[in-house]
This record gives sequence, C-alpha cells and structure tokens, in this order.
Amino acid sequence: MADDPTALRDEDARITALPIHDERKYADTLDLVGEATAKRLLGRLIDQLQAAFQGDEDRAVIAREAHALISTSGLLGCDRLSELCRDLEEAAKAGLDLRGRLCTARRTRDLTAAALLALRD
Repeated sequence: MADDPTALRDEDARITALPIHDERKYADTLDLVGEATAKRLLGRLIDQLQAAFQGDEDRAVIAREAHALISTSGLLGCDRLSELCRDLEEAAKAGLDLRGRLCTARRTRDLTAAALLALRD
C-alpha cells in the first residue's frame, strides 16, 4: 500500500489541527517528572516511533502499537499523534477500514519523530 499524502486532509479536523509537538506541554512534563525522566521517555518514544506501523495487515499489531504510543506521546506534548493513535486503535479493534488512518498515522509518526529528534539534539 502506497501512502497517500492527501489522506491527512480527510481526517477529523479537530485532530489534525492539534500541533505536532506542543512545547508548553513538554515543559510542563519537564517540571513534573524532571529532565532525566523526560529525556528517557523522549528516547523511548523516538524508538517506538521508528518501529511503529511498518505493516498494514495485522489489526492486532496495529492496535497494540497504537495503544503503546497514546500515553507517552500525550505526556510529551505530541497530542496529534496521541489522538490519531487512539482513533487508529479503536478502528482496528472495530474492524473498520484502516488505510486512510494508517497513512495519516505514518505521516504524523514521521513528523513527530523529526520534531522529537530535533528536541533531543
């Protein structure tokens, strides 16, 4: 399946209006958990992003990968990814068509990973 870059436009406008990375929310997390823990979570999330959504055939794997990203991405200020993963997990479990959702999740995954790598470096 080729990723369709226009799929992002077809998703829920509320979700796609969320920032890729909210620096204020990340700063709040830094204050809450400390720099060392935040950086450890950041590294773990980057690793998860690099491995997530590589296949498109196993709904259970897609749901599990999406679920694993929801909390940490939200905590670190990646609300768009968090909400897209929540929607993707629910759709996978409900047996809905995942093609557009996966395309959007992959695009958002890549944008989020780039933002987090820049933040880490």
